[in-house]
Amino acid sequence: MSRLLIALSVVLIAFLAGFFIITEFLLPRMVGFGDEVAVPLVVGKTHQVAMKELEAVRLDPRVAFERDDPQIPAGVVIAQNPRSGAVVKWGRRVDLTVSRGTRLALVPAVVGHEERQARLDLGDSGLRTGDVLELHDDAVATGRVIAATPRAGTSVPEGSAVSLLVSAGPPGEGALIMPGLIGRSYDSVQRALAARGFVVERARYIGGGLGVERVTEQTPPAGAKILPGERIALAVGG
Repeated sequence: MSRLLIALSVVLIAFLAGFFIITEFLLPRMVGFGDEVAVPLVVGKTHQVAMKELEAVRLDPRVAFERDDPQIPAGVVIAQNPRSGAVVKWGRRVDLTVSRGTRLALVPAVVGHEERQARLDLGDSGLRTGDVLELHDDAVATGRVIAATPRAGTSVPEGSAVSLLVSAGPPGEGALIMPGLIGRSYDSVQRALAARGFVVERARYIGGGLGVERVTEQTPPAGAKILPGERIALAVGG
């Protein structure tokens, strides 16, 4: 009986010793150091997920800063302080810097303004002036904006270009009516316009297929009065 008690005592002591080693040394090294913890990496995660992960290890996460970043979606953590891997006390505050994504600007109303004023208005709104085309117009005074693309009230990334269509005054002799070109083959349209003395600008390409390239947008619009030698901008898709 005494031998059995001795054996049971040894087993109990070994169990308690093992439990003590695991709880006091091994577990703290894996998840923290007693009342300390290693800060997890949360950069690249949404701030909601980051906060949950930090709270789960008894830290105090805060969104301390927000920053515009066109490369990182809004709501994603850009930076953290303390850095990941740092060993800190439970309850330590962790400051997060979160992306606001691309900063947007509102296109101002510039139709009817003189071109110079329109350029200033665009600059004040965080935008830049893109292509400026002239169009003869009986109703709009020379030098004033007839149309803007994108139109007023549109939200676009800050720094985007806004194209202007500016009046060149009433048309003179030989004015033609701008035909509707959308949906037509770009090659055939370009040849026909060039043959009549117009300067054709390929504004941009939309698409990437292997089909026939067709006109998707045109400036001036169909029905406008144009003179030979004027620029015609065409967007193309295929």
